[in-house]
Amino acid sequence: MKTIAMRTDASSEIGVGHFMRCINLARMLEAGGFPVRMLFICNENLPTDLTNLLLNYKFEWRAIFKDNHTGIDLNNDVEQTIEILNQEGVQWIIVDHYQIDVKWEQRVRPLLEKIIVIDDLANRFHDCDILLDQNLYPNFNSRYDALVPLHCQKLLGPAFLLLKPEYYAQIKQPRTRVRKVMVNFGGSDPTREIEKVLSAIESLGSRGDKLKFYIIAGPANKYKENIKSVCNGLPNVEYFEKVEMDQLLQQVDLAIGAGGITLWERCCMGVPSGVIAIADNQIAAVKEAERLGLIWNLGKSADVTSNDIEEFLIDKIRNPEIIAERSRTCLEFMDPLIKKGEHPLLSLLKEEF
Repeated sequence: MKTIAMRTDASSEIGVGHFMRCINLARMLEAGGFPVRMLFICNENLPTDLTNLLLNYKFEWRAIFKDNHTGIDLNNDVEQTIEILNQEGVQWIIVDHYQIDVKWEQRVRPLLEKIIVIDDLANRFHDCDILLDQNLYPNFNSRYDALVPLHCQKLLGPAFLLLKPEYYAQIKQPRTRVRKVMVNFGGSDPTREIEKVLSAIESLGSRGDKLKFYIIAGPANKYKENIKSVCNGLPNVEYFEKVEMDQLLQQVDLAIGAGGITLWERCCMGVPSGVIAIADNQIAAVKEAERLGLIWNLGKSADVTSNDIEEFLIDKIRNPEIIAERSRTCLEFMDPLIKKGEHPLLSLLKEEF
């Protein structure tokens, strides 16, 4: 049995996307019958909902202690990580962290059989054996050519999406109208997009009477009490903190949300969406997804107002045929990706067991 460590963090500042990708991959490894022990190495102030998730899946975790909570001190971080790797007998490490680069990886390299990096940015050098970037960019095939060693195997593009296993099992149906709308901006919503959407719903007035809105505030959302209060005052809004996203996506006709992995979850289920880029690294991928007819790009967070969201909703209410068209496009694009059977990363890793 191999011990595989996952080095990732989650907080209200950086969100929970990195953490959830690692959870999805760990679950894939276990479901695939790999003889593995999964060990998460995370920041000590991990949100309680996430520590409970680790307990639920019976994944072990160890804390990295920081002098501050605005970033990481790479030297302090790698020294603590090395201590954990030695204590726990780790053979492989999977790193999903924007602040970790080649210098950190070279420090842990002598202790490990394999280093796997999950990234989105292509903005720094890595010393790794496998690099996975699931994003769709115009140049996705060549972004890392000068950033990784020659021996590194690059797994690039949406064919390597790290979705929850449940998404592969769900039955997908094209949408044909707008009655139910899901609103979700990840685990923390750092740019407070949900509040913009709620303002747009209030402004819709009677024009939105036939719509039902499902608002999801993630575990690291600092403003969820205020959001919940506003939702309770709106008759056609239902508020959630914990929800099985794949099951809710089965029920809705339209979504408003961020880029990143949640964009692909919606596409996977055939749910058309208006997308707001809440981080700079989402901008190019969101534009490319719109070019392919998968989503509507509402713009960068700083440029999107509640009025823009209101106009988006009115347009979709008045023109249900474009919902049906975009839903079919999503399903046609995603179908060959999610029917491929075993995830390509798992097929690659099986050679090492």
